[in-house]
Amino acid sequence: MRFKLFFLLLGICGGALLTAAPLDYNMGKGDQPELQEIPEAGKFGWNNSYQINPLTGKNALCVQYNAKKKSFCKALFLPQSIQIYPVLKRRYFQVDLSVPENARHIWYCQLIFADSSNQWHTFGKYEPILEPGRASIVIPVNFDAAHYHYSNGSKFWFHDAMKFKPEQYPVRLVGIQFGLKEDAAAGRIFVDRIRELPYDSADSVTPVCAGLAENLLAVPVMPVLETSAGTLSRPDGTIRLENCASKEILLHTYVYEGQAGCTINSPKLPDFYEGKFSLEFSAPESSSEPMVKLGIVDATNHVFLLPGKLQKSRDEGPWIADFQFDATKIFQGERRQIARCESLRPVDQPVPPFRLASLSFQFPEKISSLNVLKLTPQLRLPRSAGMELSVETGDVVRILRPGREKDLRVVLKNCIDKTVDYDVEVALRNYRDQYTPWLKLGKMRFAPGESRVLPIPAFKDRGLYFVECRLRSLNDPGDSRWIRGSRSFAYLEPTGSTPLLESDDFLFGICCLSEYYPYQADEFLKAMMLIGVKNMRCGSTEKDVAFARKYHMTIDIVLGLESFYDRKKVQVNEELLQSYLDRVFRKAGVSTRYELDNELDTGSNFSVEDCVKSARAVEKYLHAKKPGYLFMSTGFCTFEKNRKFDCFYQEEVMKQTRDMFQIHCFHAYESIDRTFYPKIEMLLDKRREWGVEHIPWYLNETGDHGVTDRPRLQAQNIAKRFIYSWSRGAIGVCYYAFNDAGEDKRYTEDYFGLVSYDGYPKPNFVAYNTMTGILQRQRYKKQLTPRNSFLEQIHLFANGRQTVLAGWNEDGLNVHEIKCDAPEAEIVDIMGNRHPAEKKDGNWLMPIDRDGSYLIFNGSWPVELVR
Repeated sequence: MRFKLFFLLLGICGGALLTAAPLDYNMGKGDQPELQEIPEAGKFGWNNSYQINPLTGKNALCVQYNAKKKSFCKALFLPQSIQIYPVLKRRYFQVDLSVPENARHIWYCQLIFADSSNQWHTFGKYEPILEPGRASIVIPVNFDAAHYHYSNGSKFWFHDAMKFKPEQYPVRLVGIQFGLKEDAAAGRIFVDRIRELPYDSADSVTPVCAGLAENLLAVPVMPVLETSAGTLSRPDGTIRLENCASKEILLHTYVYEGQAGCTINSPKLPDFYEGKFSLEFSAPESSSEPMVKLGIVDATNHVFLLPGKLQKSRDEGPWIADFQFDATKIFQGERRQIARCESLRPVDQPVPPFRLASLSFQFPEKISSLNVLKLTPQLRLPRSAGMELSVETGDVVRILRPGREKDLRVVLKNCIDKTVDYDVEVALRNYRDQYTPWLKLGKMRFAPGESRVLPIPAFKDRGLYFVECRLRSLNDPGDSRWIRGSRSFAYLEPTGSTPLLESDDFLFGICCLSEYYPYQADEFLKAMMLIGVKNMRCGSTEKDVAFARKYHMTIDIVLGLESFYDRKKVQVNEELLQSYLDRVFRKAGVSTRYELDNELDTGSNFSVEDCVKSARAVEKYLHAKKPGYLFMSTGFCTFEKNRKFDCFYQEEVMKQTRDMFQIHCFHAYESIDRTFYPKIEMLLDKRREWGVEHIPWYLNETGDHGVTDRPRLQAQNIAKRFIYSWSRGAIGVCYYAFNDAGEDKRYTEDYFGLVSYDGYPKPNFVAYNTMTGILQRQRYKKQLTPRNSFLEQIHLFANGRQTVLAGWNEDGLNVHEIKCDAPEAEIVDIMGNRHPAEKKDGNWLMPIDRDGSYLIFNGSWPVELVR
């Protein structure tokens, strides 16, 4: 209590003085907080001290670690030497690091803050350093749970302050810590500087009350996809339902089926603090007062149901219902969750961005028709939050083809009903986070609803570009907004669609759930074709089948056991099986591969006996009805003992079904160098042990999540996952997934896609296109580096027309010499940029780093790795 009181008094009395100057610990200039002694340091192999950094020649905080003893290391500062923050919202802290060696050891970097009760809160980033040398990372810090969504688009990772309360102030920076990878050893990290960057003050600016469109129903902000009753039409920006014959009516902007759903079809609302929505509607046959609710969905896919307060009686015209939504407070009302594979912890406070999700009506008596006339919002928000940046190229998912640069349009729109004035700057950022110079556009005025096309800096390299836009308000001093991140475009030449040939050595696939994206399905499926996808693992919808036929793709159909297996009787319901499979085959006639459900070995209620009986029944049906079929096992995930059924699930199933399955499916995600490679090697060992190595194997799910600063990692790893599996005998790989499944930064499964939730390309989209463009007609030959070399690999491909080497090095840049008599060669990076390869002493040079690259020779040539 005494400790807490001390900091409270210090924060109140000295807060203005202590926070007058931004924090800046420049170790090289002697601005060094005193280090706190850590009792467990010796036990864990830690040693923290100030010493000369060999890379800079200046003093720095040296954090020494031994990863064999502890998977993280930290340095703590003495309380009397650190800065106190009475309030800490929307700040950025830059950490300058140096790692002379073993940079790959570092998995994450976190800043540690303590509140008045000495409870720790951490904020940090993955993969702070990619190779030995120096690096600067920027960490957003925000003790405001309601607005953890920064005005510049940054969101948190390692954010422990979601339930932080104002009475826990003041807070202080108490230290820094680093996570270490499983295969790390001993090493050292130099912290050169920790400093606070200019304050993002949009949160502190007096908000304005502003409207959007006069009627959201008249613009594509609330597209109604489903209705629980009646026939839907949309005359003149209204919604009309006829032939309802129901007391209860629900209008969705999302698709809902079991636990799957999607609200991508409803565009984002601006980041607002409070909102009022007024709804006008009429039900001609009803004079009784109905109950009305408006559903708003947040980033966690929780729908918050706002009760409507009726303003007018039925006799005076249409009903008017008002809805209030305060995003800064704990939500006390009714809510439900959609679009989740599993239930997350309850969300007490709405998490932006917000979208409109539903309208529900409950009348005392049945009605035959309903007219929804107008939905008008009035929002309380920083003026700058009403500015929206978009990028269009005239092609699907913002592909920009070389030669069509004039089709690129970057548009900045004022979405609110207030005139605004800004100083505007624009820059481009590539997937390596390298920026072009900022293009200063000067003062720009935007009338309500006005859009302006912005010029952007010149670019020439192929790849993924993010458009960054900085706004400085001339109406509200201190209100600055940085619109960034997902507004991207992919500058590439598409691989395109070619038929899948029997001679093809490998299957390039992707997981897709297009049935939940009805507005985007055509665009997404066409984009898949353009980047060389040859197979979709998905449902059996007629649209998927039609696209597969049109664009020469095949489909893997996942057969759901729930549709035909009776767990109570422990047997297959033959009638349901017949009906279910007949229905599937009618839709998916193009498919030749059928998978027995998904990941039955993890969390499933089906035992080994259930799985084997189902496999036998399905195989019997396929044998009779589908000549040339390929029947696949469930996509297994683990080798561990299944606790629920007390058995080694995958082993037992594969041993008992070795005469049924034509393909053995497996899923592997995990860290590429620490876990993925060893897991694939374990799979090969187990297959030999179980006597099933004669059955071809298929990696039909793999990927990396792209939360916060990991999109580059996704691009680096995508070809590695395909090529390594190919080199170990896989018949193909399905990448998970084509598009992100949501926007909740705390839920990594939302961020595995090649494109973002709202359809903007990510770096791995370009990397996939580069990979298929080079390798889709190749045949795998051999690994030139030692087989047990996980960290550095070079693989050889040849098809008679071209000879290709693909390689990467997890420890940073290494230049290899390749002996080959080809007269010319070219290097291709993962973004598709090509340049002539160089020679040294008669050998071709192949530089490889963590990103990886390809060395291509035209024609068939013997090659040798010299060094």
